[in-house]
Amino acid sequence: MVKVGKKLVGEGFPCFIIAEAGINHNGSLELAKELIRQAALSGADAVKFQIFHAEDLVERRAPEFEFFKGLELPDECWGELASLAEKEGIIFMATPFDLRAVEILEGIGVSAYKIASGDLTNYELISHVARKWKPVFLSTGGATLQEISLALECIHGEENDRIILLHCVSCYPVPEEEVNLNAIKDLWNHFYVPVGFSDHTLGIEAALAAVSIGAVAIEKHFTLDKNLPGPDHAHSLTPEELAEMVRRIRKIEKMLGSGRKEPMPCESSFKLRGRRGVKAKVDIPKGVVIERGMLSLLRPRGAIGAEDLFKVIGRKARRNIAKGEDIRWEDLE
Repeated sequence: MVKVGKKLVGEGFPCFIIAEAGINHNGSLELAKELIRQAALSGADAVKFQIFHAEDLVERRAPEFEFFKGLELPDECWGELASLAEKEGIIFMATPFDLRAVEILEGIGVSAYKIASGDLTNYELISHVARKWKPVFLSTGGATLQEISLALECIHGEENDRIILLHCVSCYPVPEEEVNLNAIKDLWNHFYVPVGFSDHTLGIEAALAAVSIGAVAIEKHFTLDKNLPGPDHAHSLTPEELAEMVRRIRKIEKMLGSGRKEPMPCESSFKLRGRRGVKAKVDIPKGVVIERGMLSLLRPRGAIGAEDLFKVIGRKARRNIAKGEDIRWEDLE
């Protein structure tokens, strides 16, 4: 179990739902603010952004440089966005892509960090984040178990055990046949830390299925408009779809229950009406030794249940028992 803000994340607690705003603000502070408001309205637990500085992320000569440069938000805006999230009642999170971003997040008192799949082998960044002793969501897209193990050792090496692994397939969108949701169980069996799912599929079915097999957290991209320019909008959820995903996850959680096989309150009348009882199949005179052929097993249960049939056979009748009557213990010698 890991505490993120005031929320507990782990087995037995409500699924922690992260509305991934990412870079879907398109470099606009006002768009980022509206993403926070919509994430809060959806019922998600947290809204998450990505903080980077293009010159510390990609080579200047790389074709992606200008693209990422255009998606930066000013360093000073993140405190304003975090304050808005607090006002709206939603946890503010971010994925830092450089050490400067980590310090920005520390300065605004972020509740938890996310390490992107692409930085799973960036031990300098992972160690720097781990040393803040905040919860770390570690995404595992494209990773082997050995690579994940090394990243976990890096976090544990900083005496931080507040870790949530996220099963992830780093493809946008992920083909249905490659979602590999059962890897959630594999990660748990190998590392014994809470495991969630960073969902890059279209729609919400994969997220719902992940919750049903034990994912303790769901991260899902969302946007205000799927037609906006940018790499993530098309495979993101709209605010309405995000709210529907949250609603369905909460419904699934109710259905999953305690995990203990036991009678439910709604079954209280079932044992009487749905189970069989021992009845007289024929008139049974007083003093007669009761044989199997004298008895029927019929609903409703009555005084003696079908499970005690063989405790009735061979006993003597203390009174005349009419055909169709319940057999009662006081009727037997």
